[in-house]
Amino acid sequence: MTGQLRSVITGGPGAGKSTLLAAIFARGIPTHSEVARAILQAPGGMEMRAARPSDFAMAMFKAEQKSWGAAKRGFSLYDRGFPDIVGFLRLEGLPVPPELDRICQELRYDGCIFRAPPWREIYTPDDE
Repeated sequence: MTGQLRSVITGGPGAGKSTLLAAIFARGIPTHSEVARAILQAPGGMEMRAARPSDFAMAMFKAEQKSWGAAKRGFSLYDRGFPDIVGFLRLEGLPVPPELDRICQELRYDGCIFRAPPWREIYTPDDE
C-alpha cells in the first residue's frame, strides 16, 4: 500500500468505539485514540470542558491535527475526528472557527466512515 489511508469511527458515548479500536490495534492495525478523552483525563481537563467549552474544542482541534500528522504510511483508524469537534461546538451553541471549517473541507477521511450506534446493553458511564 502506498500513501496514507485514514478512516474514522464516530458515534455517541458508550457505543463501543474505544473497545473496538483496542481490538483492532491488538491485531496490528494502527489506531488513534479519541483526543477528547485524553484532554478530559489531563489535569484541568474536566474543568475546561465545563467552564470553557470553546477552549476545550480548540484543545481537541489541536490534538486532532497532531494525531492526523502522526499517521504513518498505510491505513490508520481514528476514534472520532474533526467533524465530531464541529458537532460538539454546535451542541454547545458555539460558532465553528473558520480554520476548523477549512480543515474539515481539506483533510478528508478515506473510504468508509463507520458510525457506532447507541448500544444500551454495553453502555457503562465513566469519569469522562
